[in-house]
Amino acid sequence: MANTAFDHASALTIPGSTTNNGLVRWGDTSGTSFGNITGITSDGSNLTLLTRGEIRFSDADSSHYIALESPATVSTSYTMALPAAVPSANDYLKVTSYSGGAGVLEWATAGGGIASVLADTTPQLGGNLDMQARLLVGNGGSTGIAISANGEVTMAAQPGFQVYNSTTDSNVTGNGTVATVDFNTEIFDQNSDFASDTFTAPITGRYLLMACVWLDGFTSSGTDLVLRIVTSNQTYSFVQLDPVDIELGTGGLTLQTQVIADMDAADTALIHLICTGEGADTTDIIGGRAGTNFQGWLLG
Repeated sequence: MANTAFDHASALTIPGSTTNNGLVRWGDTSGTSFGNITGITSDGSNLTLLTRGEIRFSDADSSHYIALESPATVSTSYTMALPAAVPSANDYLKVTSYSGGAGVLEWATAGGGIASVLADTTPQLGGNLDMQARLLVGNGGSTGIAISANGEVTMAAQPGFQVYNSTTDSNVTGNGTVATVDFNTEIFDQNSDFASDTFTAPITGRYLLMACVWLDGFTSSGTDLVLRIVTSNQTYSFVQLDPVDIELGTGGLTLQTQVIADMDAADTALIHLICTGEGADTTDIIGGRAGTNFQGWLLG
């Protein structure tokens, strides 16, 4: 019985057969409900399920279903327009605009990295963070912190270096000349911050700096031996007074010093040796990995 109209006073009998189903719609749109079905209303254009009524999608034999329902409380009514475009694999629905109770959805491609995650200004971790084989990287994109299966931690870009002087530099000081110690061989330079006898801090921090200088050609005429770590912010000096009391012998003398230096980004650090009292620059800096070396590490 198609396209048959009834007035509001008419009585309608639905056939008892379970295989015949009918949809009844009132032509008079002033009505808001379908007969005695009080959970569904219509204004003629829109269909409303009252009191959190569900839309149910049954499976093939109608034994189970998937349902959608509204929250228990909605603070304000709004409408979201579905996207017109066809999605691609792994796309997700994204709100592209919203104003005055109406929003627009579109299909968007999931991005990678932390930039695709909405920021939480007070994030908390309630359990263990299991990164498995993943690395914790910084915003520069290079490896930041790697944790092995046994718990060892490495930081591949952490500033650190160890260098030494492979040859002997003769007659560099002795009469007060400030000699910049040469370091021509790198053992490692983890973040490529060492060049031309100078370490350059890539970032602001506290750096552990250590130096060892092996010298010879210093006699009892000498008065002072000074080994300095010279940074942009401050000079740190190790002073050996009255070297006349030092028995140099034939093996020379090794001076050592170390400091935790406060360095700003782009600050530099190098090593000076000053010997005085000889009357001429007769003091040599002896080369060798174990004798004349310079090393440093960013502590934090």
